[in-house]
Amino acid sequence: MTKITLATVTGCALQHKDSLVKTGKLQAVWSAVKPASIEAVNGKKGKEWKVTFKDATAKDKSKKTLYMFFTLPGNLIAANFTGQ
Repeated sequence: MTKITLATVTGCALQHKDSLVKTGKLQAVWSAVKPASIEAVNGKKGKEWKVTFKDATAKDKSKKTLYMFFTLPGNLIAANFTGQ
């Protein structure tokens, strides 16, 4: 399995975030939010990328941080506000 670069992970995360905004699953304010951190973590099925976005203007504190998880080759696993 090939591990992608940080730049590629960033591009994938931004693309998926924009898609979630376009489909109405995320509010439009997320369009301007850039990744706060990117790290390789141990997931349920092995190593995966965890990309974290933070919206400092979010009124709902439970929706302040968006997490996206990708396989090492760059396929989206999940996007959520729980980090799980």
